[in-house]
Amino acid sequence: MNRLLSLEIQKNRLGPYHMGTLVCGVALLAFQYLMAAIPHLDPTETDQVLFSSYGFLLGLDHLLGMAVFGILGGVMGARVVVQAYSSRGRELLFSHPVGRKEILGAKLRLIYGYPAAAMLLWGTVTGAVFLLTEGIFPLCAGTLAAKTVWWGLCSLLCHVHMAGAVGILAAWIGLCKRSVPGTIVAAVLLAMCLCQVLSLGLTWPLVYPAVLGATAVGVALAVKNMGNQVEQMEV
Repeated sequence: MNRLLSLEIQKNRLGPYHMGTLVCGVALLAFQYLMAAIPHLDPTETDQVLFSSYGFLLGLDHLLGMAVFGILGGVMGARVVVQAYSSRGRELLFSHPVGRKEILGAKLRLIYGYPAAAMLLWGTVTGAVFLLTEGIFPLCAGTLAAKTVWWGLCSLLCHVHMAGAVGILAAWIGLCKRSVPGTIVAAVLLAMCLCQVLSLGLTWPLVYPAVLGATAVGVALAVKNMGNQVEQMEV
């Protein structure tokens, strides 16, 4: 399986995705500082108590990162899965002396793993840079405690899974519809819906494990269904 994954990485040019990840990461870091500066820029802001909380700021940044990298995973899924299995290229794909589900599994690992890894990398970098600079030149009026850092880490890991899940679920919808544009639209809609639900977790953390479990089940069912679809495809 690892060899198939390596072949998928070599076959698909990841340079544009790397650049997109870099741009998104820088934008997320800038957004983090902008949110922390809101109480200073607009003292009349009614929600300035929230923007003065490190937990809220970290959670908000993770929420937006999940949406951005989840959509990136959907774009990757449109190319790696939907386009590959919805065109004449699948004749060559099915000619390989490897099981269909094994090839699909490698593609799905890439679709899940890339946005999840990007979310983990930039979530860690932006959080570390922000908290480090806050220790020198604080913008946030809140108090930084060890439990806040621990909660931020748990929130990050939860959103890492969500970013990968959006890519998988969008690819599943796109494969069912045999539509590349439909895959990207599905990724955007899924990310928006998850943002709406997970935003409740900024004030009610129990939302996170509930959504985490639901998306894990959804991903498992989607992977199984895609495997069945690929097995039943005619060359």
